[in-house]
Amino acid sequence: MKSQYFSFLIGLSMLAFASCTSDQLVEPLPPMLCDSISVTYDNGVKSIIDASCAYSGCHVSGFGSGDFTSYAGLLPYLNDGNFEDRVITQRNDGAIGMPPDYAPAPMPIDLTPGQLDTIQCWLNAGYPQN
Repeated sequence: MKSQYFSFLIGLSMLAFASCTSDQLVEPLPPMLCDSISVTYDNGVKSIIDASCAYSGCHVSGFGSGDFTSYAGLLPYLNDGNFEDRVITQRNDGAIGMPPDYAPAPMPIDLTPGQLDTIQCWLNAGYPQN
């Protein structure tokens, strides 16, 4: 009985250890990229949000998911880190990451690498408005 319990604990430990090896961290952008571009909400980010987040039934006035049609509406989600978490950190999770995999056609379900770079540089700069 003792050997079965010991074998069970060894197996459980190996499973727990193996599950940690597939964790993925978000790769930070090279500082040179963000040093070479100047991004503000008005100059670069608003158009991305309008095209992929702020559409009917999602991040617009009157919906519980937040109103991203303006900088003021987006600001609380920037300040609490929720925007960065959902758009950058969780981007590969189809249910949590934004934009979600269940976005209605023809809305995008992923941001392009260039859009992600723009948003990351904007966040790194403290998300300036203009």
